[in-house]
Amino acid sequence: MVIARGDAVALARALVQIDSRNPTLAPGSPGEGECARALASVLDDWGFSVEGTDSPPGRPNVIARLGPSDTPALMLNGHLDVVGVEGMIHISELDEAPVTKTEDVLKEGDDVEFVVLATDSEDRKFSLSRKAFMRGLDGEELRQYIGQAAGTKTAFAEAFNRAQTNN
Repeated sequence: MVIARGDAVALARALVQIDSRNPTLAPGSPGEGECARALASVLDDWGFSVEGTDSPPGRPNVIARLGPSDTPALMLNGHLDVVGVEGMIHISELDEAPVTKTEDVLKEGDDVEFVVLATDSEDRKFSLSRKAFMRGLDGEELRQYIGQAAGTKTAFAEAFNRAQTNN
């Protein structure tokens, strides 16, 4: 994969095309190995010093460095894997209080009541809200809430969709 040096948009477009679904969350999925190899290759082409590690075992990580090692550093961290959407609720819709760790609010296997905010049958996507359910919203109040919730996430979602479709 050849990507012009520093073209983060082209790199993002290339990486989101790779199936990197997490096999612990979507059994039978390939994991992030191919995505890690692609990222490492591009960063190496761009002049980074690149190394790969598996920590934990079977979960590849890419460590890339640029510049002298004896100077101040800036660390950027991100995920190479993605998860399926089955049963997913955006963290901002879990509780009234800000949530930094999902497990502070919910535990695996918990039954969760939520409101469906929106559906897209063509792309088989849906948006859920536990917060709207907890507030007991319905009718006009729910419509207003949906507009507010969608507005904060729309710009990111549109940018992500454009990156996936090269638009």
